Amino acid sequence: RVGLLVRTLTGHGHRVNTLAVSCDYVCRTGPYDHYGKIADLNVRDKKSSEWREAAYKASVAKYKAFKGSGEPERLISGSDDFTLLLWHPTEGKRPIKRLTGHQLAVNHLAFSPDSR
Repeated sequence: RVGLLVRTLTGHGHRVNTLAVSCDYVCRTGPYDHYGKIADLNVRDKKSSEWREAAYKASVAKYKAFKGSGEPERLISGSDDFTLLLWHPTEGKRPIKRLTGHQLAVNHLAFSPDSR
């Protein structure tokens, strides 16, 4: 088996076009800052074990800082039914808020880099 269904999130009237998770930026950027560098690392050889260890520690610290903020992970979904649904997927299977008012299908979503 590859995976296990943990939770089915239901609420949209039509198909879901896009999803965004609040920790997506942290996971995508890994150890790098917004300049594409790892802070406080003077090693230039990316193949060295020192660089890999520092990159790993920076990634873990960045993720723990996000998770330690006290905010639950958030998920937002956009649909052909012109709505957005905001979820706390680790806490329940019902959306916490329905955002309406779009005049067309929602096709792209993103959280800001600081997850606010």
